[in-house]
Amino acid sequence: MSLQQEGPGSLAQNPATPGSRSVATLSRDLADFLVEFSIVLHKRAMYPLGHPHLEASTHRFVNRLESLLAPRDFLAIGVARHQLIVAGVATDPRNALLSDLARRLHRHRIATMRLERGVSLHEVSELLGALAADPKAERGPFGLSPNAGASWSHVRIQPPELTRLFLQEEDEEDSDVGTPGGALWLVVVSNVRPVFERLLTRAGCPPEVVARGRQHAVLRAPAR
Repeated sequence: MSLQQEGPGSLAQNPATPGSRSVATLSRDLADFLVEFSIVLHKRAMYPLGHPHLEASTHRFVNRLESLLAPRDFLAIGVARHQLIVAGVATDPRNALLSDLARRLHRHRIATMRLERGVSLHEVSELLGALAADPKAERGPFGLSPNAGASWSHVRIQPPELTRLFLQEEDEEDSDVGTPGGALWLVVVSNVRPVFERLLTRAGCPPEVVARGRQHAVLRAPAR
């Protein structure tokens, strides 16, 4: 996989064309952080633990994370299949680096991740190790592990389930997926739909009922 860094301006939805609704973009520090996250996770999957390249990349990532958390208590990241949602902004699914990062997290059945001020190098190293593992291996997806992140004090992992997401609330009137509110709804639907289908199946509903429920699950935020 090529790790050629794309400009931070391409990491979120592009500004709207004249006459259309404007779309929020990620700040430079958040964009750079997500790029660093994608790169260090890729290296963790490539190099053995203790490799000089991996250690340097991990330290650089932790330093960037500490700087990012200095003015805030935590950073919450929402995960959809091909997008990440940070501070109410959805990344561009066409960005190779960030769509790959989203896929890695999604395959581990992670709906949201919360990184809090004070996170340690040890916690980050363990997190990267868990995310770099093959979710199809015997241990399965990290997000579904009963003890996922139980020993961490500053990292919280939320699997896709019918619970409240701990993302920042946004006061947005628009309901399109391209808006912050719509982007968050995209994460909710993406993660809740399979859970809803399993519940219907376990309840003994006929396959046609499950299929009907799938067809009516639309990626559109409800009106406020």
